[in-house]
Amino acid sequence: MHKYIDEQDKKKTLDEINAEIEAELQKEDTQNINEKKSNKTIFSVAGIITFLILARLIYHIIQYYFV
Repeated sequence: MHKYIDEQDKKKTLDEINAEIEAELQKEDTQNINEKKSNKTIFSVAGIITFLILARLIYHIIQYYFV
């Protein structure tokens, strides 16, 4: 009887550990998704700024040489 109780405790502990690990993995997945979204936003903003700088540079070159 005592051995059976010990085995139940071990199984319960393993189930609890598995549940904790699963919760951690889900939390990491959520963080990874959020990081990917923020990375896309950063690259979008950087792309827009780069485009505006290049457009202004081309505008000044055209203005300087052709006007």
